[in-house]
Amino acid sequence: DEAWRRRAAGGALPEPPKPGMPPPVDLDIGQYRQQYDLKWQALELPAAAAAAGPLPAIAWSDVPWPLPEGLPSSQQLQVLRDVLLHGVSGPADIKRRLRAEIMRWHPDKFGARYGGLLQAEERERVLSRVQEVSQLLTQIMAAAGQ
Repeated sequence: DEAWRRRAAGGALPEPPKPGMPPPVDLDIGQYRQQYDLKWQALELPAAAAAAGPLPAIAWSDVPWPLPEGLPSSQQLQVLRDVLLHGVSGPADIKRRLRAEIMRWHPDKFGARYGGLLQAEERERVLSRVQEVSQLLTQIMAAAGQ
């Protein structure tokens, strides 16, 4: 919809909430997206250098979550869409970015790449949240008609 496109492109402020709906999250989408990308770079660099020796364990806080912690479930789909599609330039860009994120957050792929590096006491919690993010991404992809 048009309001989402404006927000994703860094334009106008979101529309006010409808009656009975919780207020929108006060989140700088562009800044959050930038931090998200930087955290992925930090996570992927050691994984790429795995042949050099043992890697440190990955904690919950090391995972570049695309959603702020504690976000009400009623707002998760919208905020995830806004963060991951921030700055897209058209339908082809939306499709490309969504596919890349679906591959990144696919539970089997995430588990294969990072599962063995997760801190043992947080492993189940992290993998459960990865599953939730993956399901939200599938909903976004279906809604986008991709």
